[in-house]
Amino acid sequence: MLKKIEEVIEARLNGLTPQMVKEMVQNLIREHLGWLVVWCGDRAGKLVRTLKKAQVCGMPALIRTVAHIMKKSRAAN
Repeated sequence: MLKKIEEVIEARLNGLTPQMVKEMVQNLIREHLGWLVVWCGDRAGKLVRTLKKAQVCGMPALIRTVAHIMKKSRAAN
């Protein structure tokens, strides 16, 4: 039985083209990892805003802002 399963899987893999694999991976990312793109974009935006604030207000403001963001992240989890 295991040999038959291996043969079926091997046949299916040999039939895949690079374009088919690319589309499968893109669909997987869209369906299951879309939240990661949104979450990382949100975090990157917060980091950029924090760094800009640090340029204007100085380092103590940066430390307060980072501490505030970390506290909110812990509360959300």
